[in-house]
Amino acid sequence: MGLEIGDAVLLRGVAPGTEVFDGRCVVAVEGGGMHLLTRLFGGEQMIEQAIYHKPETEYGYAKDGKTFCLRIRTAREDTPTIHVVYGGKYDFWETQHRKAMSLSYRDRLYNYYTVDLQPEDIRLVYVFEIQQDKETSYYSEDGLSTTYDFTLNFYNAFQ
Repeated sequence: MGLEIGDAVLLRGVAPGTEVFDGRCVVAVEGGGMHLLTRLFGGEQMIEQAIYHKPETEYGYAKDGKTFCLRIRTAREDTPTIHVVYGGKYDFWETQHRKAMSLSYRDRLYNYYTVDLQPEDIRLVYVFEIQQDKETSYYSEDGLSTTYDFTLNFYNAFQ
């Protein structure tokens, strides 16, 4: 069955408002049917709804005057390679630094990746570069995308 994201299919016996993951797709149940949210192409596409980061919370904070700790969450089933691409607020469009993040914690549902940064400019801006199965995506304030235009970072880079 060739389902596309947003397609509705019949699903009986599951309460409305729940999400179901069967190893191939994630669906949201509404009334008597469901809508496909994420299809896992070849069983390898990341579950986009599980990716989460919010600055100025436990996901991004200053440890001291020089060190910032960043954290991003993914689905437990996903095991990507994640780098933070960061720089100074006013020259990020031309100068970026990359640092690998490490899997630091895992719970029943999610993986948590962290990194400590000591940037030269404390006016930090950043995006996440996520690689899984030879595909690279970028996670910014706009969500997940396959490309990132660093010349427009002032619109959607995390700060």
